[in-house]
Amino acid sequence: MNSDRVRIKVLHDAGWSFRQIGQDIKCSHSVVKYALESVAGTGTYRMRQGRGRKQKLTDADVRHLKILSTSDRRKTTADLQVELNASRAESEKVSRMTISRRLNEQGLKGRVAAKKQLLRPTNIQKRLRLPRERKHWTVDVWNKVLWTDESEVFDQGEGIWSTGTDGLDKSESRLESY
Repeated sequence: MNSDRVRIKVLHDAGWSFRQIGQDIKCSHSVVKYALESVAGTGTYRMRQGRGRKQKLTDADVRHLKILSTSDRRKTTADLQVELNASRAESEKVSRMTISRRLNEQGLKGRVAAKKQLLRPTNIQKRLRLPRERKHWTVDVWNKVLWTDESEVFDQGEGIWSTGTDGLDKSESRLESY
């Protein structure tokens, strides 16, 4: 934008009209007018600081929000919103989208929590049967087994906040049933 302001100033000094400059740099003539007024008022081509809407969450609020979400990963944005807005005035309330955006900026992503059913005693026995049957296998026999890195598929459950590095390493492998 600074290069556009410099170009606006040069073209204006060359005698171009606001409309001609606007057509040249593809903006409205009012933008040209305000840019020239800003340059004349400040003496610099930089935009004035402090423009735009102030953020509702301070850096301390964002740090607190990150601590809340990582301490209990199953908290949803609605839960975090209730907790964060409890001590705020009505005009300072924070929306769920604001909370979500700030957590995304901190490297946290909203995910659906994996829901895994608990094992019943019969399922536990079935799972233990395979290793018990093969505990006498030698290393040579185990080397003939195909190992894969596939992961189990779970029913979708409630949302969690995650950095994306949680859980098993993708290079880890397990015995695939055959």
